[in-house]
Amino acid sequence: MRSRLLGLVCAICLSQFVFAQQVESFESFNLEEGTFLNNAGAIEEFSTDLVRLPNFYNSDWDSWSGWAISATRDTTTAGFMNQFSTIAGRGAEGTSTYAVSFVTGDGSVLKFANDDERPTQISIANSTYAYLSMVEGDAFAKRFGGEDGTDPDFFTLVIRGVQDGENTPDSVVVALADFTSDNSDEDFILDDWISVDLTILGACDYLLFSLKSSDVGAFGINTPLYFCADNLIIDSQTSFVEDLSDKDLQLFPNPASNLIEVRGLAREAEPVQVTDLAGKILGEYRMSYSGQIYVGAFPTGTYLMRFPRRGLVRKFSKR
Repeated sequence: MRSRLLGLVCAICLSQFVFAQQVESFESFNLEEGTFLNNAGAIEEFSTDLVRLPNFYNSDWDSWSGWAISATRDTTTAGFMNQFSTIAGRGAEGTSTYAVSFVTGDGSVLKFANDDERPTQISIANSTYAYLSMVEGDAFAKRFGGEDGTDPDFFTLVIRGVQDGENTPDSVVVALADFTSDNSDEDFILDDWISVDLTILGACDYLLFSLKSSDVGAFGINTPLYFCADNLIIDSQTSFVEDLSDKDLQLFPNPASNLIEVRGLAREAEPVQVTDLAGKILGEYRMSYSGQIYVGAFPTGTYLMRFPRRGLVRKFSKR
């Protein structure tokens, strides 16, 4: 009888959880073609259901580091003024939106919404800025291969998992450009998206991305320290049963300028609507955990965020 009861308890506990494959494609930012976001505001991170992307913005210089969100398409303009495009021209698998990282310090961090996630795959591409710099050279960086094409140049992305403050045992290395082969026919600069297997990293709290280059000067790496990411796949443990409190549902910041974060949502995606005060629907979304909605295109004023499944309404202001 005792063993039968224990089996029943275990079955009930196990039924609360399931491992589900989830994909972060950054399409939830709903950017118009040719636009980008490089300022996450007071939150200092771009947030979706699955990930948090730290963003450090300086309004005095309109400069940034960490992550930006982009739907730009420029594959031909060289130089610093084209920081937000991928040489692939679109997101992975032809989608609209992708993430761009400008790597500084020890690297760019991609946090998971929950600890102990298992990333299994991510799509990586060169930015247009870095790609054209390696192809043509510029005022700061050399042309890869040198004048005669024989210089053993390389540009490499290293992805590490971090759990409980410690690096996971293994890392993943992605060649963004490689001229180190004795056979010059094998030299390449990556000009499209590639899928990168992350399963070797195992469970981790966040990913750390760093860049290495053969082109190093007195002040560090000369190659523009940019790369693009899309279609992150995570094997997530989700729960069917949750103890949710409506008072945990919060909007931040409020008032908002460009992005407003919805906190306290369920693990399972639920419908969210943005309306004007008369009830006209201006946007409809499906969100879980915590996520951000882009409101930068809305005129200054007061709006309502509705949660139909809960019968709740939250008021927010756009400044």
